[in-house]
Amino acid sequence: MYSYSAKRGLGHRSMIIAARVLLAAALPTAAAGEGVIDFESVPSGAPSLGLEITDQYWADFGVKFSISGSDEDTMRLGDYGGLREGWSSSYGYDSLRPEYDFGGYFLAHPDLGAVLLRDVLIEYDTPTEELGFHLMDIDSTEAWTITVYDASAGPIGQKIYDPSDGGDALPTHVTFTQDDTGGIPISGVRIHYSGDLPDAAVGFGFDDFTAYTIPEPATFALLGMGGLALLRRRRQTSA
Repeated sequence: MYSYSAKRGLGHRSMIIAARVLLAAALPTAAAGEGVIDFESVPSGAPSLGLEITDQYWADFGVKFSISGSDEDTMRLGDYGGLREGWSSSYGYDSLRPEYDFGGYFLAHPDLGAVLLRDVLIEYDTPTEELGFHLMDIDSTEAWTITVYDASAGPIGQKIYDPSDGGDALPTHVTFTQDDTGGIPISGVRIHYSGDLPDAAVGFGFDDFTAYTIPEPATFALLGMGGLALLRRRRQTSA
């Protein structure tokens, strides 16, 4: 049987936990939650073939896309079943197998057909616990090296995806979790082509980008304050 002091301590802990849950529910979801960018909508505009994508998702999702070594060239939107903005498969240009439906638009690379494919960079406003996205049509001798970075731009995880992870007209699901980074939050991503197929023959398609943000320090402080306030109120009532 619990003693009086044990019961009282347990009650206090329960009240603090309840306060944290209630306060967390009242805070904006951007502070801790999941965001999905599927390119079927674009903040302050509408998706269209060839639309340049840079920082449109910064305000709503805390994410922006860029090309390494360039302040002018940008990622752009391609449309599924279009005119090879992304890749060529046995099912047609920019096409996946019929059982896969990713909507109308994907993120395309501006260097398609070029001698050198520059790296794709993803930057976060708020670090993320984990992330996921799809790369399309990794086949032949293509391969992509994905590196994630911490807030100091130090590498904290790396994976290589090749045809064994995907194939002709198939999406490849790229994921990084806390197990891959040793629990260190992710602040940036680099997508680098590392296959044997010449760059000029490589296709690229990127879609369904998902990030799970972690609470900011201010959020933790608010949660603690809410619990303490409720605890003080309970003590005053008991007195």
